Amino acid sequence: MKKNNYIKLFTAFAAFLSLTSCIKDDENYASTVSDRPNVTISATSYSVTEGGDVLVTMVADKPYRTSLDFNLEVLSGNTAVAIDDFTVNVPETVFGSDPWNGIQGYLVQFPANTTSYTFSISTILDDLPEVTENVSFRLTMAGNHNGNLAESSRLFDVAIANGVQDELQLTFDWDQSFDFGGSTFTLCDIAYDNDFYIYDGASLNPLITQTDAAAATGDCPETFTMNLADYPNGNYKIYQNLYDDNGLSSAGITPAFSIPVKVHYLRGGSASLDGTFTQDPAYAIDSNTLPNPTATAQLYYVVTVNVNNGVFTLLNDNTAIASGKHSKVNKAFKSLKAKNNLNKKKIKGFNS
Repeated sequence: MKKNNYIKLFTAFAAFLSLTSCIKDDENYASTVSDRPNVTISATSYSVTEGGDVLVTMVADKPYRTSLDFNLEVLSGNTAVAIDDFTVNVPETVFGSDPWNGIQGYLVQFPANTTSYTFSISTILDDLPEVTENVSFRLTMAGNHNGNLAESSRLFDVAIANGVQDELQLTFDWDQSFDFGGSTFTLCDIAYDNDFYIYDGASLNPLITQTDAAAATGDCPETFTMNLADYPNGNYKIYQNLYDDNGLSSAGITPAFSIPVKVHYLRGGSASLDGTFTQDPAYAIDSNTLPNPTATAQLYYVVTVNVNNGVFTLLNDNTAIASGKHSKVNKAFKSLKAKNNLNKKKIKGFNS
């Protein structure tokens, strides 16, 4: 008799577990297609400029008690590349993981108890002038399969137009090689030190309010960035000061050689503001020029930058060199700067 009671008790307990298991499944998965919310996306074509965000809004015809899971896949054949050109701001899925149908991509989780959800795709503002790039995505039901995704909402495209940065990067490079005492040296090798200062073109007063109004670090070459937010419309003249020549002017090199400054200019995303201008020979110093460590005591004109309603224009006096609308240092000059700072050395007889 006791044995029969144990069997009945075990059977009842098993039935209870089975019931609770079914209830749990019902809470997490829509049991029939008709129970599932019907989901659409607000648009299937998006346009954005580099640096901007694409907002993809998903709409359900009714709320559901748990999340709705979807997989977002980047299709092949795109001209825009993930990480380099855009990032998707939802978690990545794991390739081959069963809940996500074996598709590598991103997990889009439409929250429970709501009828609208928006996720974003951020685009990258780089320093390359480019044609419009495109990327295509595909949404599929995945995970708990709780939402019916409309066929017309499975694919969408994003067109990413070229963006132009609001900064002008200037690199001042005066390095060159010369012979002395039977050996060849470079100006950067001997720590030949130029500094550069920005002056208001109208008043000819040095700028003291802008934090980037000087490039005077002892580096060879020197760099600084002009940001539109810091420079109102107007002309800005850039002058050079020879801070230290490490004895070059007293070395007696004959004939003296000219030391013009090469200005490498770059506005990220602009095809017209990416190049090099060489200082006018009329203003260039030479190997006999004496240094003066007082910043404003002896200045030599290099170049003028005009700012006008979001447009940078470089001028030599009043002659335009280059112009471009709306920073990153050119990688070649970053390498040059690092190399020169590591290899600085003194020339015997120049500096006692």
